[in-house]
Amino acid sequence: MVYNSFAMVEAYLLFGITMVSDFPFTNRLEKTAWQNGNTPDLTFTCVRQPLIMDDPPGPLLYRSLDRNKIGQSALALYRLDDCDLIRLNGVADFYIWPQQIECHVHESGQLYQVEIGLLGTVLTYWLELRGVLALHAAAVVLNDRAVVFLSENKGGKSSLAATCMQAGGRLLTDDVLAVAETREGFLACPGYPVMRMWPDGAQFFTGGYKNLELAHPKLEKRRVVIGPQGFGHFCAEARPLASIYIPERCSTAEGGLEISILPVSPREAVMALLGCSFAAGLVEVAGLAVRRLDALARLLNSTTVHRLRYPNGYQYLSAVCNAVLADQAGGSNRR
Repeated sequence: MVYNSFAMVEAYLLFGITMVSDFPFTNRLEKTAWQNGNTPDLTFTCVRQPLIMDDPPGPLLYRSLDRNKIGQSALALYRLDDCDLIRLNGVADFYIWPQQIECHVHESGQLYQVEIGLLGTVLTYWLELRGVLALHAAAVVLNDRAVVFLSENKGGKSSLAATCMQAGGRLLTDDVLAVAETREGFLACPGYPVMRMWPDGAQFFTGGYKNLELAHPKLEKRRVVIGPQGFGHFCAEARPLASIYIPERCSTAEGGLEISILPVSPREAVMALLGCSFAAGLVEVAGLAVRRLDALARLLNSTTVHRLRYPNGYQYLSAVCNAVLADQAGGSNRR
């Protein structure tokens, strides 16, 4: 395969870092000023040839249970002499160093998979190597603090975030939440100004979905741009972490129309955070699990975690948002 270098080099702000890359991203990322000679946190580029010709390229640390279309493990992690290698079988190899990620694409026409892999598993693993927690969560800024909705796919986090945005909140991140520990406490770091919504959600929040780009060629999820000429507003700066909510939707037959915000035990909170961790398997085999658990314990000592139980249906989301806003107002008075 002939693979040419990309001409345009840009600097981006995402997940609390500065990344310089020549990759032609299709998602809208926050750009920042950068000049040659400055040192970014990370550089990302694609290379023409694999850096390691051996197969297997090194000791195998992890192989996913998920399979690709030809029956291979979708993802594998190898430990090389001076870097780690994440292989997305049939897609690309990502060579990971402390300040650099290089990607070798296996087949042409896979750039969309490279972007999905980089902005998901690869970058979250890189962040965890740096001691930054990466969680499945959406976060919005309310009263200048980050309010987090923690859940896996189809858990309701994006709809809750979008509803809070309609009430004046700003999006911090939609799917990957990077949480950095500082001397002042834990900060929720911004992702990038894009949300992914299923057609019914995009229809409800934006008034239409057919003209929106697909977030993935094989899925019906749509890409909703945040900011000018888009939906809502984006916050490009890290914010102190205020509260974490664990959404729990219930049928009206099961729970009626009641909206409840209930504290969870420390054990439940830890299990929820572990269950909604990005790249959890990679973190464990890389020897980061103990450090990560210690960080989660410190996080739980500095913020509140509640279960947010509410009736299923878009028509109830405004009332759910009001309950969250009231809870935040009460929490502000207690702090």
